[in-house]
Amino acid sequence: MKHFRLIVLFIFTTLSCNNRKSNISIYDFVPENAQITLNINAIETLKSNVKNNDLISDLTATDISIHLSRKLAFLDFMSTTKPIVLSFIKDGNDSLQFTLCTKNVPNLFNINTLPNHKEESITIDKLKARKFTYNNEVTYAAVKDSVVVIASTLDLLKTLCNKNKKNKKTPSAFSTIDKEKTLSIIVNSHQSNAINTVFYSETLPFKNFTNLTTFDAEVSQDQIILSGVTQAKDSTDSLINIFKNTTPHENQLAEIAPNNCDGFLSLTFDDFSVFNAQLKAFRKTQDSIIPTTLFDNIVEVGLIHQTNSKTIVLNSIDIISTKEALISEQNREETYRQIEIFNFSTPKLFAEIFQPLITYDQAKYYCIIEQFVVFGDSKESPENIIANYQNETTLSSRDYYKAITEHLSTDASILQISET
Repeated sequence: MKHFRLIVLFIFTTLSCNNRKSNISIYDFVPENAQITLNINAIETLKSNVKNNDLISDLTATDISIHLSRKLAFLDFMSTTKPIVLSFIKDGNDSLQFTLCTKNVPNLFNINTLPNHKEESITIDKLKARKFTYNNEVTYAAVKDSVVVIASTLDLLKTLCNKNKKNKKTPSAFSTIDKEKTLSIIVNSHQSNAINTVFYSETLPFKNFTNLTTFDAEVSQDQIILSGVTQAKDSTDSLINIFKNTTPHENQLAEIAPNNCDGFLSLTFDDFSVFNAQLKAFRKTQDSIIPTTLFDNIVEVGLIHQTNSKTIVLNSIDIISTKEALISEQNREETYRQIEIFNFSTPKLFAEIFQPLITYDQAKYYCIIEQFVVFGDSKESPENIIANYQNETTLSSRDYYKAITEHLSTDASILQISET
């Protein structure tokens, strides 16, 4: 997934980094405008696993990876067993800068063991500091209240050392992480454009989805697992709030999605009327005259992505009532494998109801399979779903899907599966 790649990319560029998370004081120096903040634990294990991970290996030659590795060259001469918090920010010139905070320990800097280096003593408002030059990259460091504060620019270091107000937001986010995990990542979506979107639709920016997201990461030789929480203000400005006051339902879309699909998006809720009202509030649209009786008994709406087509799936808890809602849509097109395929007269219905999450507006045909109502832009689309369902070659039957979802909740308001 695109967003996984971006986060993993930041993991890779901290290969030379060091350790873990300790007490709150080191987080007091995390910039409030940090886009991405890394909390690192068990760095030697992380180094080994990152080095041997195939996905990360594919990213090592990218321009941003090379740039960040160069910027973080100073980590080569740092040695500590204490926690490290590394933050990335954009300056006024839209250039990437960083800060690092850790507890002060003896022999933290071992620059004399490396070639092409230079160390100078400087003063920042009566505070002693050091300037390091290594591999043509300059880094500044100072000790403030037993915490070593490091920054990529002198102005940034001055700002951090002179600020009186503690950063309340980021430390509270760190309270949600698993202290036993190798790495944790905080993404401030309102400050960062590193993750454009986590959805198939590029028209739904990540910054509109939530405010602050915290991931715990496990990096092994053959996989990367990210799990965590996301936080948003109690307002209609963040898309995640459309699920407020709703209860997620079991995600069953994989039971009907073909095993050769490119992925899917599943949305679940226990009360469509509540979900729909909050989605309208997010879009800031007035009540429309679009009939929604079709969704009265729906607990899951899914969008399946296939090579040349997309398919909408409704999961009903009362398929008889759902069939009655489709009573005016009984113009049969054909029968395929003993399942009737009908014409559907309102192909834009799902885009009108579920945008911006779903913008698909070509639902011209539909069929009913067990409790699922399947809509597609051609007869071939539901035919493919029918064939795979009857042949028991759906995504849920595959071992790789079972392995992926082993770490996921069975009941999620949003579940997206996609190819990397």
